[in-house]
Amino acid sequence: MMMATLAALAVSLRYYNRHKDLRIFTYYILFSFLQDLTEFFAPAVKMDKLTSRIILAYSENAFMLFEFFVCNYFILQHLSSARRRMAVKVNALIFFCLLLYMGLRYYKVIYLRSFFLFEAIFLVLPCLLYFYELFVNVRPEPLKNQPSFWIITGILFLNACSIPMLLTVGLLGKYSQAAFFLNFILYSIFFILIIRAYLCTPINQSAHAG
Repeated sequence: MMMATLAALAVSLRYYNRHKDLRIFTYYILFSFLQDLTEFFAPAVKMDKLTSRIILAYSENAFMLFEFFVCNYFILQHLSSARRRMAVKVNALIFFCLLLYMGLRYYKVIYLRSFFLFEAIFLVLPCLLYFYELFVNVRPEPLKNQPSFWIITGILFLNACSIPMLLTVGLLGKYSQAAFFLNFILYSIFFILIIRAYLCTPINQSAHAG
């Protein structure tokens, strides 16, 4: 996963000015890489288990919130219908209200896997609205040349596959850690799709070439 993250970060920096709407993913990938480093080095640092757990929990929660914001912001940019844009905003508001409720009710628990389950569930709907709009609106550019198609396909794939994993991982006992490695595979695929999005030829260049 770290190799896929580094590759995506390198590509996003190399083509930072190619697609303006993808620039936010450079910071997303960088945040993900820092999160990976925290997960990797925290156990090696000499600190008590509680402090290490607190640092990891706050780091993961911060990344989860940033990821949810980035994905919703990007999808909103690629929805033309005012009603569907409003649906995405209401969906995000419900998510944050639910997260606030869970945080206040279980304030002594700094990390809840259900936070990530809710994130995955509430990111599926915006993706489905985007794909619905693809079917009802005719776009001149082939899908393979649209960065938004690759990014939102990656968001949908990542979260749709994460839902069954997050629902069952707590029931697997000693195999739960092994099952959670699927998360690394899913993120690796997502970063590969982000790379593919950056490699799309900008529309103005494509039109000029034609």
